[in-house]
Amino acid sequence: MATIRKDIVNRTDEADIRAIDSGLKNPWRWDWLEKSVNGVYVREVIRKLRSCGVAYCLVCSKELIYGSRGFSALAKHMSRKHADAVEARQKNVPLPGAGGYNSDISYGLHPMFKGCLTASENSFSQQLVPLADRIANSEAMLLGFLAEKSLSFSLAPDLLVLVKELSKDRKALNGIRMHRTSAAYKLRFGVARTFEQNLVKDLKREKFSLNIDESMSNNNEKIVTVLVNYLRNDKIVTEHLQSFSVPSVNSTLLFQGIVKLLEENNIPWHNLMSVLLDSCHVMRGKKSGLESRLREKCPHLLDIDGDSCHHAHNAAKLFCKPFGLHLESLFTDIHNDFKWSPDLRAALMEICEVLNIKYTMPQNYISFRWLSVYVVAQDFSRMISALTLFYFSFLSRSEKTNFLPVVINIYKLHNVTEAGKEFIHKMHSRLAEKNMTQAGKDRKSRIAEKLFENSLTTKLITNLLVSVLPLLQEYVKLFESGTPLIHKLHDKQFELIKSFLACFMKPEVLASLGDSTKKMMGLDIKKKCYHLPISSVFVGVKAKELIASAPKSQYDKIKSFRNNIMKAYFACSEALQKKMPIDNVFLKCVSSVDPMCRKNSLALELMKKLPQLVTNILLPKEKELFDLEVRKYHVDSLYTVNEGVSIDEWWVEVKKTGKYPLLSKMGSQCQKCKPMFVGNPVNGGSCVSCSEYCHTHSDLCFGLDVINSTSSQFLNQSYINELREKQVEGPLEEAVCTDCKNNTEGKRCDQCIGGFFKAGERLEDGCRPCECNGHGDSCNPLNGENCNCQNNTENDRQCVQKNSKNMLHMTPCWQLQCSKCAEYFLGSPSNGHQCYRHMYLDKEYCFDPTTQGECNRTPIPLLRGQTVFFAVQPRYMNVDIRIVVDITKGGIDFFLSAKEDAFIVDVEKPTGLHRIYVDEKYGIDLSHYEIAPEFSASMRRKKRESFQNDSINASEATPLQNLRPKIGDAQGLTTYIDVKKCEDFLLVRNLENRLVVTIPQEVHDLRTTRFYMILRGSEEETFGSLFFRQDQTRIDLFVFFSVFFSCFFLFLAVCVVAWKVKQAFDLRRARRLHAAEMKHMASRPFGHIVVVIDDEPDDSDFFMCSPSNYRKKLKYMKGHGRDSPRQLEDKVSLRALAVEPLSDGFGAVATILVQFPGGAHSLVRMALASSLIASRHHLGYGLRAAMRRRTSHANV
Repeated sequence: MATIRKDIVNRTDEADIRAIDSGLKNPWRWDWLEKSVNGVYVREVIRKLRSCGVAYCLVCSKELIYGSRGFSALAKHMSRKHADAVEARQKNVPLPGAGGYNSDISYGLHPMFKGCLTASENSFSQQLVPLADRIANSEAMLLGFLAEKSLSFSLAPDLLVLVKELSKDRKALNGIRMHRTSAAYKLRFGVARTFEQNLVKDLKREKFSLNIDESMSNNNEKIVTVLVNYLRNDKIVTEHLQSFSVPSVNSTLLFQGIVKLLEENNIPWHNLMSVLLDSCHVMRGKKSGLESRLREKCPHLLDIDGDSCHHAHNAAKLFCKPFGLHLESLFTDIHNDFKWSPDLRAALMEICEVLNIKYTMPQNYISFRWLSVYVVAQDFSRMISALTLFYFSFLSRSEKTNFLPVVINIYKLHNVTEAGKEFIHKMHSRLAEKNMTQAGKDRKSRIAEKLFENSLTTKLITNLLVSVLPLLQEYVKLFESGTPLIHKLHDKQFELIKSFLACFMKPEVLASLGDSTKKMMGLDIKKKCYHLPISSVFVGVKAKELIASAPKSQYDKIKSFRNNIMKAYFACSEALQKKMPIDNVFLKCVSSVDPMCRKNSLALELMKKLPQLVTNILLPKEKELFDLEVRKYHVDSLYTVNEGVSIDEWWVEVKKTGKYPLLSKMGSQCQKCKPMFVGNPVNGGSCVSCSEYCHTHSDLCFGLDVINSTSSQFLNQSYINELREKQVEGPLEEAVCTDCKNNTEGKRCDQCIGGFFKAGERLEDGCRPCECNGHGDSCNPLNGENCNCQNNTENDRQCVQKNSKNMLHMTPCWQLQCSKCAEYFLGSPSNGHQCYRHMYLDKEYCFDPTTQGECNRTPIPLLRGQTVFFAVQPRYMNVDIRIVVDITKGGIDFFLSAKEDAFIVDVEKPTGLHRIYVDEKYGIDLSHYEIAPEFSASMRRKKRESFQNDSINASEATPLQNLRPKIGDAQGLTTYIDVKKCEDFLLVRNLENRLVVTIPQEVHDLRTTRFYMILRGSEEETFGSLFFRQDQTRIDLFVFFSVFFSCFFLFLAVCVVAWKVKQAFDLRRARRLHAAEMKHMASRPFGHIVVVIDDEPDDSDFFMCSPSNYRKKLKYMKGHGRDSPRQLEDKVSLRALAVEPLSDGFGAVATILVQFPGGAHSLVRMALASSLIASRHHLGYGLRAAMRRRTSHANV
């Protein structure tokens, strides 16, 4: 148990630390505690003591001196002795109650962070866990992983082996990082590719056979799968070679796929021994089948017939056919009934528990694997009682009454308790109320009919299949295993047919056949005298009991069943007799290699015939030696064969004896390869030519004892010829290739030289130059990526390893190397083009060929032939661009273009000079302008006023592809040039002072146009700078305000004049309107009337009455007064003098005479009055009369 020291210093005692370690070379530092050694933080185990230069290890209980070496002393202790102590503690089991060292996780932490720690982090005690507990914890973690991922527990042993193997290299295990995408990629293009290459390598030197079959994938694609069997490491193995899809299954497409598979991988045809195929016409047709086509390429192909397991399945199908698919349709209905109904499955499971029957989900048979009927029939036979009780729920009431005894018998057979009966009864009630579709009702009706009404037939057929089909099932299981059993194939086929015939034929008939295949093939199976009595035909024990206990009412069904039994036996036996290749000569002869057949004369004769059937192994002169070896083999006293020893293991032991080289491998006795061939033919190996060994890049290879691998690449031809003359045999294993071509190097020409990478997926494709777009000279030799990009370029971001797009984009990454410009650079640096430094407005840049950055205190000169690249992107769209280049020492050639792909720069390897060309698509050859005319003096200027003149008198070429060259030499102190056309391509030679280039904004579209410049040094050293400006016009305030106020007062004057004109027009309009109104008022309608005013009315009382009372009084007047003038006038009532209708047509202004009361005594007796009236509702007779006189002014 570790002892905790009491003289440990904490970080709060910072002053004490300085005092304790004063004068030391390496005083104590608290940041040492934050470092880790082998994954363990120093703060967990190391403490500082109150002694000068001394620390303490809690695990080892040891003082550490760090004064001279500092942290290195602590790290050395934790990586050596400390690690051993920790490992020893982990392996030891401590006594109960034993503790470990105390470790404070906050030790060495700065005091300001102490408050951030939780209670659990602040202090804890690290205890030593017993080994048994650690083992139990590991087991729990393993089981928890299996349960969480829903994996089979059978994987636990293999997973445990994997974990142990991975834990051996802890550093590699900690470095593993794998996600789903990377796992899929590495599995497909890493692991799978490696396995495939190793398999192809084995097939090139070993004999093998193919197993080819076609199937349908989940995506409904027709997939052809090719398996291969061959001898590897003295053991016959089966491996997956390849799978490929075909649009349709026919022999032509399959043949082309197999030929492509073998020839693309350079697998020799003479190594192919046999092909296992289906028995269909596409595979084994005599004229155009796949096997017939393969024999054209491989004449020595062995005749092993088709897949005998398929023959067994087809025979089983014929055996079931006479029963009218009675059981098969029942299995399908039951499977479909439970497939999509979890509640029905749960109900059936509960019934099985009550009956104490093992529950399994009802399965369906596979139509193309007919023996699966046997497996389904076994489950059905076990669960038939539970299924009967289940489907009893769906019977009608009358049917339930009739078949109730069936349920009672099941209860008695399985000893069901009363509680169980009650439970099942409730379940029947619940299931009977279940809602079902019409298809579900029909399906349950069919099932119930076979389980109740035809239950005897169902049980008889079920028990028959369960009893007879195991004969075929055992044969299929035997030969579907991975163990090589070709030597037993003939005997097992003969035994199968004979056993099957014994089910219904007399034993003496079969005994008379003996072991003769001819007699077996010629046997008349349907001959009645050969048959057993119908009661003795094999049907199984349970079926026989059912027949014996069946009532007489079921006699017809039993008779039909027995007739169908004979039909089934006849059909199946004829199929086996016809399809099973028991008369195949090769299968007979190959059975002689069985070690159990040794020392037998028949086996001796059969083995002697093997060279005649396997024609591609022995040479004609070796057949006699083979005959002698066969005879010696059958009389030799080899070791006894033990049970379980496979045929390949036996012959490996025979090969090791060395007595029978031809018999054990049927190969030649050559022990060495010819010159210029590599390999060891002794142990079944083959000799490979130097061309194949060197991946077709060299025809010369020598052994390591002949040539030094380090100098193999630099041998002269005379020395190589001397080596070829001295070589008498090829090397056994390793060889060194010389004179590698196609840019390859290495012992086997399997590596690319510097600056090259693999041209394809195979090594035979050679190497191609790195595609770095001229900006790099080296790359990854495997995939062409990771170029050493220079010239301010970088790789495309989609080819970064952390980016998932690098596996999805269509363009390979090796074509995208150095294809992007770095930050602050513009351009498209592919196909020899460059990146140009992005210039900012009014910033000065120097001729620094390395960074092309801003000027600093120590500028780097531009040497002769070197180039720098700049690009101008305007800030303002409506201001001219002015580029100024100042040379302080030396001289340059200046290039400018508005096309980013105009210039191509190439480096001359001998001199290192940069040559500038114009891209071929523009059709300009700069070599034509090497002798350029001088700039004319009239084109030079020194003053601002002459900026409108063209300053270059240079030869101009016809513009091709929108480029017009303007080339000339600079002269004088300042050269001014205007680029007045978008197509101008500018080249100024021998610039030694100042150059001012103006780019007018009205000529160029500054929103999208950039200008690219190249400066090439023409002197030994050149210093200078350049910048660009966009000068905007300055505003004169005096002129601005003068114009502003002039315009303002002028505007006010215009406003006053407009106001006066408006007033005049308004006055005139008012006058015209008044005149119109007066005229309109003068044209009002009027009328005339005669008014008689009496001084004294005759009857004052009468005239003072209202009109209504007047009419009433007039009605009762005497007749002599009715016709008087006065009376006639009074009948007229009131009448308007004039009526002026309004514009709406519904109203009017009426003018009438009004007589005031008072008679003659009134001062005013009458007046005119006007009123607004409704012309349609309140006008009297007089108004209407007045309006009739003036219809043009009334709308009544």
